[in-house]
Amino acid sequence: MDIVKPLGLILSVLLALAAGVLTIGGGGDGLWEHDGVVQVAAPREAVFEWLTDPDRRQEWVVGLVDSRVDPPGRLKKGSRLLETIEVDGERRERIVEITDLEAGSVFAYRTSEDGVEIAMRCKVAAQFTGGRSRIDYTCRAQFPGWLAKVIEPILGHQRRSRMEESFARLKAKAAGSI
Repeated sequence: MDIVKPLGLILSVLLALAAGVLTIGGGGDGLWEHDGVVQVAAPREAVFEWLTDPDRRQEWVVGLVDSRVDPPGRLKKGSRLLETIEVDGERRERIVEITDLEAGSVFAYRTSEDGVEIAMRCKVAAQFTGGRSRIDYTCRAQFPGWLAKVIEPILGHQRRSRMEESFARLKAKAAGSI
């Protein structure tokens, strides 16, 4: 039992140092941003359907268990997707609010997961060579609280990894459906 107090003190000092390094190295404001491009070997309309159809989203979005439009009907600006997502073995409910929707070309939304505000904008453009489509996407997440702001680089990396895995699945699914 004599070792518990010194060990606790050492861990506290290490955590304080790590927090300081992370804050200096990129943490602090809690805002994570990521832009990217995905090339999909499928026509633009097919890719857009994969992005926006609730049933198809379940096939490529990592951890998505259920997705349905509220109110029921066609997806449009102002619609909501009621989704159940599984992260680290835990199921969570989220509401995805459609903020912009231009048939066949733009799909933008915002959501909140565990207090993290996330905005995503996908623009789909047809490429003229080889029947490929290009998705230009922008993702912004605002992490709340001081601890989340300090470890923002780690949280952002986890989010980016999930997003890249989802887009890889989308590429395979959309290309395989034509």
